[in-house]
Amino acid sequence: MALERMQVLVRPDQRRRLEAVAKAGHTSVAAIVREAIDEHVGRKRTREESLAALERLEALPPIEHIPPDELRELIDSRFDDEYERG
Repeated sequence: MALERMQVLVRPDQRRRLEAVAKAGHTSVAAIVREAIDEHVGRKRTREESLAALERLEALPPIEHIPPDELRELIDSRFDDEYERG
């Protein structure tokens, strides 16, 4: 993975927190910043990652469709059961 140099100014308290997190995780401040960027603004997935995710989804068992009225009744009955036990 090619990396590009970038300069970012942070407050002293931010730097201390970054250094503490990096030290606790046995990694670098730069790695923590890259992870934070990926979490905050997302990360473009590779084609292989997307295909693997699709395969995992396709391997899931089918989901039974429950009409909204039946679903409401099911939810209400579970709350009623908990209320009666409660």
